Amino acid sequence: MKNDVKYELSSFWLSLQPVLIFAICLWVIKLFEFLSGVPLGMLGNHPRTVEGLKGIILSPFLHADFRHLMSNTIPLLVLGTATFYFYKNLAYVVVGIIWLGGGVLVWMMARGNYHIGASGLIYGLASFLFFSGIRKRYSPMLGVSMLVILFYGGMIWGLLPIDSSMSWEYHLFSALMGFISAIIFQHQGPQAPVIILSEGPEHNDWEINKDLPPPFKWDE
Repeated sequence: MKNDVKYELSSFWLSLQPVLIFAICLWVIKLFEFLSGVPLGMLGNHPRTVEGLKGIILSPFLHADFRHLMSNTIPLLVLGTATFYFYKNLAYVVVGIIWLGGGVLVWMMARGNYHIGASGLIYGLASFLFFSGIRKRYSPMLGVSMLVILFYGGMIWGLLPIDSSMSWEYHLFSALMGFISAIIFQHQGPQAPVIILSEGPEHNDWEINKDLPPPFKWDE
């Protein structure tokens, strides 16, 4: 039991580390912008312009103000840690798809303004975790899907062009990338255990994969 707890704590810490480092970078960048008086918003994603191309990479690092950054920090830590906890190194690939795919679609099709903020990543990760859990039909992952809906279901309004000051395009396109990632990687990461009945002479022998408890007998 102690070893199990120690393993889970270790896994949680390893999952939190890359997300925490990224969040710290966001705050350091915002503090630099505030203290130096150098506006960095112009480094954001500006659709269909050459100078806006760099924003595909840089936009998630930039925020309009501390309130904007604060509203993104907690959900980023929660959803990011969950993604790394359940998907390990595959999470880097998923984040890359959401980051670059969402950024490219914004550059191609969004309004002609500067688009900044890490909320696109948040929407992408929420979408990935939700649809991944639904497609896997595995109770722990379905639980994650339900938690995403419970705590972040209200985010759906951010996918609609309701507030002109908000980049709903980044939310929408990143969520789309999260959905596509869930389809691409549906057979990777946590999977529902497969139980196969072996028709032995007593009709009670089971073959089960290594993720399940020791074999059991079926009482007739």
